[in-house]
This record gives sequence, structure tokens and C-alpha cells, in this order.
Amino acid sequence: MVQLLRKILVPVWWDEYEPSFLKWDMIAGFTIGVMLIPQGMAYAMLAGMPPIYGLYASAIPTLIYVWLGSSRRLAVGPAAITCIILGSAAAGLAEPQTPEYINIIALTSILTGLVYITLLLLRLAKLVDLLQDPVNKGFAASGGLIIFFNQLKYLFGLDIKRSSNILEILERLVAEISNANWITFAIGVVGIILLYKVPKWKKTFPIALIVIIASVLLVWGLGLEQSGVAIIGTVPQGLPNLVQIEWDWNLILKLLPNAIMICLVGFTVSISIAKIVAQKNGLNDVRPRRELMVLGLANIISGMFGSIVVNGSMSRTMVNDQVGAKSGLSLLVSSILIFLTLLFLTPVFYYLPTAILASVIIVAISRLIKVQDAIDFYKSSKWDFATYCVTFIAVLTISIEMGIIIGVVFYQIIKFFKNRNESPA
Repeated sequence: MVQLLRKILVPVWWDEYEPSFLKWDMIAGFTIGVMLIPQGMAYAMLAGMPPIYGLYASAIPTLIYVWLGSSRRLAVGPAAITCIILGSAAAGLAEPQTPEYINIIALTSILTGLVYITLLLLRLAKLVDLLQDPVNKGFAASGGLIIFFNQLKYLFGLDIKRSSNILEILERLVAEISNANWITFAIGVVGIILLYKVPKWKKTFPIALIVIIASVLLVWGLGLEQSGVAIIGTVPQGLPNLVQIEWDWNLILKLLPNAIMICLVGFTVSISIAKIVAQKNGLNDVRPRRELMVLGLANIISGMFGSIVVNGSMSRTMVNDQVGAKSGLSLLVSSILIFLTLLFLTPVFYYLPTAILASVIIVAISRLIKVQDAIDFYKSSKWDFATYCVTFIAVLTISIEMGIIIGVVFYQIIKFFKNRNESPA
């Protein structure tokens, strides 16, 4: 019993902690906390939620991982790739940012957590092997394109309905372009340039936070909201509260496939990046079964507070490692920074232009759209290239969820026939 309590109450990294680690964990924690503020808000918007829910998902679920996660450097929180699927899950079921929509998102987060726990109990961690690299990258590229075109309405300051059909989005943009707000456009474009260029010069420079503060001061100082620049408006201040989830079994059946997809994609990304940074530092501390448990609990807790799904973030994990994080304490520092923001700083975001959050999203998803991936697959394996193309086209023309499934099935069929032809007669 004592051992069980110790495992629950004492972080896995605590026994090996050294005083010399504290300085580096504080620096890394502050750095990724500063990254999380704009990213969390932007990724919530990506999922169709009010921005504040991104901060909720950046605070409490992170604490769960601090205590129970096996990786010393994995940064857990909202991530672009799973928020893409999350937004797709709720699309068409309710109007974004309404109470009904928030309930759907919260329910999906809880279901995702339960899928994680189910995989753990059934010892099915190897299911993530279904999501091979060509499927992952094909989905990421096409999903990134869909998100990019959906963010254009914020850049132009237009009120256009969200869609997964790129041609439909372009048609609506062309029809409404005469109503564009060019001040909004200028703010968004400058944001994109700064967010894209500055990290190439210095990766750990908090450019996203600086861009947010500068844009808030600009809109407030010049009264640009009076000129039609769309702003975030009132952001609730204070800690998140538990919400009452409406359990509709018909709705659950509709959301379950998306929850399974989010779990598989989120777990694949989390384990992959955690193992990369572990190997880089000569460690072997990543435990897949433990990760299933902690990510499951983190998503259930996030959903109980009405918030979005969480998993390991590639960008924040790499920064966490580069800055010098030594343990999960860096995540604790970042979480405390988010809590302080919720308690004292949310009024600052009132004048934040929605175009700036759109620019954060556009720069984040630009890393998912790589022509080089397709070229590399073509050079290394024509079958991997075919899988990449099939997934890419299926996601664009059908849906994100069905596109991934079609990609997985296509890859497994190819694998079956390849193994059959290569086996000795």
C-alpha cells in the first residue's frame, strides 16, 4: 500500500533529481509556458472552441503528466494535429463556441481518455503501429491544408462558415473578398512573417508572446476595433470549473470513431517524440503502457473541465529539450505560469486580434505541409509514396477520419501482398 501511494504521490523522476537541475528546469518551464499561452489559445480556436479552453487544457492536464508521466522531457498539452481531428469531430453537430458545441468537445475529450485506458487494459499499445509514417504524413499534410484555408477568413476579417472542402472555402472567399478588412489582413501577415522568421534566428526567443502583446497594444492604442478589426473580446478570468456533461448515447456513438482516431494519432506522436529526446540524452525512460494511462487520465480530466484533447507536443518538447530541461519539473513551472495567467492576466487578451491567433495556427501547421516528405517517399519506396498520396487525397475529398482509415487499410493490403510475394514458395 505504501509503495502504491508513493507511486501516486511522488513523480517518477524525483529519486534521481539533483539540485543542479533546478536552474535548467526553471528556464525550460518558463520558456514552454510562454509558448503555451498563444499556442493553447490558438489551438482551442482551431478546434472551434473559445480561446480560454486552450489555457485550461494547458494547465490541469499538464499537472497530471508531471506526476505520472514516464518521460522527463515530453511537453504535454494541446497540439495542432489532434485539434484538427477534434474540430472535425464536432463539425456539423453544433455551432462552434456554443454550449452544445463545448459539450461535444468535452465529451470527445473524455471518450478519448477512455480509449487510452481501454488500450492499456486490453494491452493494445501496439495498435499505434497501424499509423505508419506515410499515413501520418499524408494526413498531416492534407489536414494542414484544410486548416490553412479555414484560417484565411480570420486573416481577411470575413465571417465565412467553416468547411473541409477547399474549393468551397475558396468560392466563399472570392464572393466575400470585397468585404475584407485590410487592416486585419496586414496585422495577420506581419504576425505570420515574424512567427516564421524569428525562430529561424533564435528558436527559444518568445516571439509568439511578443507578437501577441504588440498586437494588443496596437489595437488598444489606435482603437482599431472601431475600424472593424475583429478581437477576442472578454476572456473569463479565474480557474476552470468542472462542467456538467450531457451523456447522449447516440452522440457518443457518433463521436467514438473520432475519439479512437485522436487517441491513436496522439499516442503515436507522443511516444515518437518522447523516444527521440530520450535517446538523444542517453535515456531509456519512456514506458508506453504508463503513457497510455497518464494520457488517458489527462484527457478525461481535460474533458471534465469542458476542455480540449491533449497529448505530447513535438515543437514544445524539442524546445524543452534544447533549453536544457532535466525533469518533469519544467512542466510544473509551465503549468504554474498558465495558472497565474488565468488568475491575473486574461483581461490583457481582450484586444487580441483573432488574425494573430490565426497566424499562430498557420505557422504551426506549415510545419506539417512538406513537399519534401512526398519526394522522400517517392525515392525510398513507391508503395509508401502511393500510401501517402491515397491518404492525402482521401482526407481532402472525403473526411479526415475516413482518409486516415483508408490510408491504414491501403497500407495493410500492400503489406500483405508484399509479404506474400516475398515469402518462399
